[in-house]
Amino acid sequence: INAEYMGTERVKVETWVEGTPISNFFSPGFVDGALQRRLADTGVHCFMQMVTTDNWLHADLHPGNILVGRRPNGRPFVSLVDSGIVMTLTEQQWRTGNQLMEGVFKKDPDITTTAILNMGHQTRCDPERVREEMREVFRRTYPPVPRDFKFYLRLLRLLEPWEDLERWLGVGHQNDKTAKASVLVQGVFDIVRRHRVVMEPTYVQVLVTTLMMEEVCNAVDPTCDVVYKCEPWLTAGFFGYRRKA
Repeated sequence: INAEYMGTERVKVETWVEGTPISNFFSPGFVDGALQRRLADTGVHCFMQMVTTDNWLHADLHPGNILVGRRPNGRPFVSLVDSGIVMTLTEQQWRTGNQLMEGVFKKDPDITTTAILNMGHQTRCDPERVREEMREVFRRTYPPVPRDFKFYLRLLRLLEPWEDLERWLGVGHQNDKTAKASVLVQGVFDIVRRHRVVMEPTYVQVLVTTLMMEEVCNAVDPTCDVVYKCEPWLTAGFFGYRRKA
């Protein structure tokens, strides 16, 4: 189909896609570890591609809009449907949003605070007080690990399979890093609410969509460390801003 017939501001044209809602693959009802890990990885990759590269974000990523199909060779693929709610960011919004993601993924409270304050308008809070509370949230979520413990942890990982080590440390199947990421995001939202930082609707929608993506990926694969899987996109340097027509 020619690009000019793909849609207008009033008419949306979509391709028919055969697939199954991704909720059918949620754990613990569905058990296929390899497939679930692949689907979770694909979800993170797709989301980061939209946010950091394409600047074309599907803003309604509930499980019913994410379908899983299979190609003729049996390999699974993921389709995002019902793109009636999509959004693009201005260059400033894009850079500020990526700054927030950088602060969270690098566990840097100062970068996170700067991004949150830049997202707000009509904000009359005390920036230094917000910064100090943000540092405390990060300290509670990611307490410093003694150097000796880090050495023994590395040694244990060489001697024992990581799954056995997680069980020995009491982590179990629930990913500790994922739990900490959720606690951190909740702490950031609490600071925003407490200091009445009025955020632009675009930023709110991006944050909500990010949380929806994390919830879906963790429902499919409870061991999925979303923060860890997003890190390569950040360490490679944020891709150039792309303006959408």
